[in-house]
Parts: sequence; C-alpha cells; structure tokens
Amino acid sequence: WEYSVSTWNGSLGAAGGNPKGLKIMSPQNGTVVRAFEPFTISSSHPNPLVVQRVMYYLNGGYIGGSAAQPYSLTLVPESVGPMQLTAIAETLTGTESSTITFVIQ
Repeated sequence: WEYSVSTWNGSLGAAGGNPKGLKIMSPQNGTVVRAFEPFTISSSHPNPLVVQRVMYYLNGGYIGGSAAQPYSLTLVPESVGPMQLTAIAETLTGTESSTITFVIQ
C-alpha cells in the first residue's frame, strides 16, 4: 500500500516527486535573442492537470501569462542586454518557479 501511494503522489509532482516540475523550454538558458524580432517563450510541467496558469516576468517586470499548454506567449524585445526570465506556475498545491538567463542583442 505504501508503495502505491508513494508512486501516485510522485506522479502528481508533489513532495517526494519531481522537485522542479515547471521548466522553461524556450528560450533556453544562455540563448542569444535578436532585438525587435518576435520570439516565443514557453514552459512545460510534468503534470499539466494541476497547473492553473503560468506567469512570466522579465527582469522582474510582468510580461504576460498563459493558462493553456504549452504555456506560451510571444515577445518582441525592445531593449538589449542580459535578461532574467522567471516563470511562475500557479498550481492546485501552490506555486512553482523556474528561472533562466539569456541575452538580447
């Protein structure tokens, strides 16, 4: 019985499961993106049934969100330099986040 409950709990991405469920898929960490050209930001989660929405922040400022897989949005960058992108997922059990850095040139 313990094994079955533990396996089920892990499949939900809860404690004891995948400790970092939310992952930014695009852009990838360290990527160079061209200024003034649209690019897609997207994330994935191993259990999308628990995700209510994913919000994105670029250098701390809110840039948008998505409530449907692949949790994506398109951005046309208007400034250059190093950027920090944070995705925050609101899930049925709380929030999860993922952060990457990339450069806009």
